[in-house]
Amino acid sequence: MLSGTGFSSGALVTLSSGYEFVMTSDVAVTSTGASGRVAMTAVNDIDLSVITAGVRVDVTSTAGAINDNLTGNGLNINAANADGLLSAVKGVGTAGDAIQTELKTLVGTNTRNGGLYVIEATDLTIAATLPPPESPMGVDLRGVGNGGEGALSLIVKTGNLKVEGAVRSTATGIDSGNLLLQTLAGNIDIEADITSDVGSISVLSSGDVR
Repeated sequence: MLSGTGFSSGALVTLSSGYEFVMTSDVAVTSTGASGRVAMTAVNDIDLSVITAGVRVDVTSTAGAINDNLTGNGLNINAANADGLLSAVKGVGTAGDAIQTELKTLVGTNTRNGGLYVIEATDLTIAATLPPPESPMGVDLRGVGNGGEGALSLIVKTGNLKVEGAVRSTATGIDSGNLLLQTLAGNIDIEADITSDVGSISVLSSGDVR
């Protein structure tokens, strides 16, 4: 468990756990500036409070979920100029409690239960890849079951959404693989494939879809 005031740096902050990370709602992990990077990895669940970073944020659960553990509706990831990676096995956020971000670019994966649920504050690009090369491309969602596996809900509150990396769901099962990309005050530019093996695909924009 991470409690108290948290961690602050201007370089790479690496946090790794062979079990889980629980950030209480008062905790912030901060690494700002041109070298500001945060990498958080756990085997089981990661319960996020606030991460602030300058250029890169990686949050990876190798066998669990990434959850919102911040009281209220504030940003879980405050990194407007940063590339972001969110990777889990049992869900990134939930339909009722999405991960709240402010990122420059995003790539994400979820491989078994649940889906990827993100609310982005401003302009966002789904990237084709992030360095190093083994990072996932675009958004890759998988799973087998009847509980909404392989779903995506990505909502941009203010600004444009650009899809440069492929968005795909290969999940199977009833009510699985449904994909939603939405801007509430901006355009959507689609430059890569958006596919789902069994679910619906919804692209909703207050402006243009191009």
